[in-house]
Amino acid sequence: MAIFSGASLRVPTNSHEACFALSFVVFGILFGSTLISAVASMSVDFQLAQREKRGKLEMLRSFLQQHKIPVGVASHVRTQVARRLGTEKIVSKKDVGVLNLLSAADRDILWVEIYSPILLTNTLLRISDYMDDQVTTELATNAVHWTAVDAGEKLFIPGKDMIQAFCILTGSITYTPQHFRPSRRLLKVKKTSSLRHWRHGDQAGPSRNNGTMDPQELLPLDVCRGTWLCELALWCMWVTQGWAESVTSVELLELKARDLESIVSYHPEVARIAQDYSIALCNFLQRPDLRLSDIRKYADINEETLICALPQDTRTKISEPAMEAVYEAAGQHEARLRSAHLLKDEVASGKCWLGTDPVSGKVLRVVNVVTLNLTRGDRCTCKKIGEWDSDQQIVVRCKSKPPGTKMRPGELPRQTLDRLLHEEFPAMNIRVSGLISERTEIEPSEKYLVSSKYVVIEFNAEVLDSVDDMLVIKVSQSVLHVESFTIGEEISDDEDQLDLVSFELRCEAGNKKVGVYAWFPSIRTMSMAFA
Repeated sequence: MAIFSGASLRVPTNSHEACFALSFVVFGILFGSTLISAVASMSVDFQLAQREKRGKLEMLRSFLQQHKIPVGVASHVRTQVARRLGTEKIVSKKDVGVLNLLSAADRDILWVEIYSPILLTNTLLRISDYMDDQVTTELATNAVHWTAVDAGEKLFIPGKDMIQAFCILTGSITYTPQHFRPSRRLLKVKKTSSLRHWRHGDQAGPSRNNGTMDPQELLPLDVCRGTWLCELALWCMWVTQGWAESVTSVELLELKARDLESIVSYHPEVARIAQDYSIALCNFLQRPDLRLSDIRKYADINEETLICALPQDTRTKISEPAMEAVYEAAGQHEARLRSAHLLKDEVASGKCWLGTDPVSGKVLRVVNVVTLNLTRGDRCTCKKIGEWDSDQQIVVRCKSKPPGTKMRPGELPRQTLDRLLHEEFPAMNIRVSGLISERTEIEPSEKYLVSSKYVVIEFNAEVLDSVDDMLVIKVSQSVLHVESFTIGEEISDDEDQLDLVSFELRCEAGNKKVGVYAWFPSIRTMSMAFA
């Protein structure tokens, strides 16, 4: 510092030391002045930006006061404007004119790098990429269009027939849901000369929710980069469910259904999967209580449930890339190879399918399960407590759990529920109230050495038969604390009794193992469930 200031305590004794000291002094002057000017410039720029922002907000405040806008509305307006004024401006394609200087081949490479990560956020397009990466390349270079929307312009309104999907590249859009009932459409399958056309109209896919909507769901939502709008228009005839208006200048990736169809038609395996997916989606949309939205994450459509509803051969095709990754990771390790063989057999049996985590890229074993919260007139709840082994004539206990079963290929959740009721409770008159919840659980699997993702769909139902008219088997509650027990043992008067659902009809069907269910009083349900 003494040298920089020219106040060195030591006087140079020769010309070399003098030149060295002089160079440091000059360097100190240049460095200090440059640093100070840079900081001053940034400070001035920041103050000017803040002054401009304050001026706009002050003008807005004066406008609201002069027009006597209520305090609540005015506060909301000021907060939203202040938040959007702070949004960073992103460089758009139209601002970079030198891109036109690139050759066609180099531009294609650039578009693939820009569009591919966005296209792969779509689950089915990501699956298609695993099977044939050329699909994504062709979509990025030939099917995707770059669309610009000015600030304040409406992208769409409710009730509009949509033939394309959008994904936001830059800027921000406000989406406002609307409770809307469009006309019902005729579900039809077109054909082409080479393969069946997989795009469908949506007959009963009522693009609305018949239930009561939460008022919060009608509030405007600000959505930004990476958000898909009207994604379902790629797979079915879609009618918009709300308003989409640009907040700032927005650039969108636009993908039309007919362009997607044109590309996919040259890849038969991918086309077959897209066709089956479209059929499953149209069938799923027939649920009368379905809540739909132009933004996928706000709609009651679970991607794993749709894939589970695909035919078995399609699910096996989808699982092939992940299955290959499992075998590659197993190498020559015997234990891992055994687990891989078991996993392959389970996929082939239709009990699960394989996918990958979009973030980590790890293989996921996906299992879809439908469970039933079944009650009767005295509010007792039904739980499975074991299985009847007809060979040994005993009930083999299991952890108490609600009635449930895995979804089979080609089944929708309600179809799986109907099968469960028909197989497990054939003698009961049961009314299904509706869907209670849908949750996802991920846990490691020691048997298959991959993570298992359980998609659990729970329904609520009640038995309409009178409690006195129901066929039950009386047993002692002590059977809940043993590994197995027999039917017909005498029960003493001082023992607590447990009602078992009669399973004689199911035994007569010839099944060697039949589920055994018991009725638990509502107060004890939670404690007994962990017995």
